[in-house]
Amino acid sequence: MQPNAVTLRKLSHADVKVLSEKTKTSETETRQMLADSDAGTHDGRFFEAYAVAEGSRTVGVVTLYEQSVGVISVGPEVFAEHRRRGIGTNALQQAMGIAREKGYGIVSQQIRTDNAASIKLHEKCGFETDGRVIRTRKGNDALLYVKKI
Repeated sequence: MQPNAVTLRKLSHADVKVLSEKTKTSETETRQMLADSDAGTHDGRFFEAYAVAEGSRTVGVVTLYEQSVGVISVGPEVFAEHRRRGIGTNALQQAMGIAREKGYGIVSQQIRTDNAASIKLHEKCGFETDGRVIRTRKGNDALLYVKKI
């Protein structure tokens, strides 16, 4: 089944409950993400979060977080029941377009080595890695993927 038109829209208070349930994040943390997105900053760096919508349904979330000057992380998450239909690819491409419009030139993404679907998505979208495994702040093994936009 092909997806309907996928759009990104700014998060709203109406998204808190579904995002909390689908991402297994507390409502308090989800509200904080919404507040940070509304402010356009997290930890003093640019941050925005968008609901991934297919028609009127929220089917995921994507965040944009500034890593350094000109470098941004774009993190898409499509809810499990909506995966493998091109939604993640579409959302990632739209988010990279937003990042480019905001003046970012490079997307840098840490992807857990056990997240084969995310690795496949990023490689499909032209991201590259040198294959070296790094350790994330949360203690996970990850690969660093980058793409010039």
